[in-house]
Amino acid sequence: MKNSRPEGGQLPFIAHANRLLSRCSLACLRRLAVPIAGIAKLTDNQLRRAARDNLQLVYPHRPAEEREKMLKDILFNTACALTETAFIWHRPMDQVLAQVTEEEICEGFLDSQRPKLVVAPHLGNWEFLNLWLSARMPLLSLYKPARDPKLDCYIRASRSRNQAELVPTNTGGLRQLIRGMRAGKSCMVLPDQKPGRDRGKVESEFFGLTVDSSTLVQQLSRRVICDPFIAAAVRDFDKDGFRIIVRPLDRERLSDEEPHASRYLNQSIEQLASDYPEQYQWVYRRFRNSDYRIVETARNSRCR
Repeated sequence: MKNSRPEGGQLPFIAHANRLLSRCSLACLRRLAVPIAGIAKLTDNQLRRAARDNLQLVYPHRPAEEREKMLKDILFNTACALTETAFIWHRPMDQVLAQVTEEEICEGFLDSQRPKLVVAPHLGNWEFLNLWLSARMPLLSLYKPARDPKLDCYIRASRSRNQAELVPTNTGGLRQLIRGMRAGKSCMVLPDQKPGRDRGKVESEFFGLTVDSSTLVQQLSRRVICDPFIAAAVRDFDKDGFRIIVRPLDRERLSDEEPHASRYLNQSIEQLASDYPEQYQWVYRRFRNSDYRIVETARNSRCR
């Protein structure tokens, strides 16, 4: 079994742990996620608080019991994303890609001769999707370097081991993306996190709430002739693998004025996330602090 080893340095502890855990099957690693999710559900921690508050904001009219069940499922899927990394980053590539149980791919995706702009929300396992895509096309993937050099080297080696080319999330990275796509390479972008202060952003709507959204997808759509898609690798628990989903996006709408393009993109993400709400990354504080303060105030008033 090949391991992802940084050149000229020792592996961090997490790499040794993942290498050991990679001897387990994917189904076994998902069972290991059960106690981790249980601890997260029973203790006061940032992931649980963020998911609980997001569910309150997005699904305010659903019964509290239903949101509690969703919270449990969300924490379990979050734990799965952690434990599955051992398998995805350390098993031989043919064994990793053999975990695809079904492919729901729109017409034209594999036949397209133009560069593909693949929008990949934080849904299911985007690490698996990255390797699946890079097995089928020359792929550029945005990457935010880790602060620890050893950890950064390990993550880069793991994410690029199927020839995916990692691009930093800065101005130079944007230029590299454009050059690469104009040369025929495809690109995978994770679009649904808060953009940094020095990043292009626009005020938009997401699940009925006002958010700041990145304009990267719109910029790429305008500057490169490409075919855009939205994709995810969602967990198939019945068959112990992943179901690949690829749906088309409208490049003209993505290239529209920023508020309209951003709303269209967010609606596309909403639709996919609504199909698999328990596998979306609700443990991330996507909305504005003022929205979370309203939720916290309401909760505190009920506890008095």
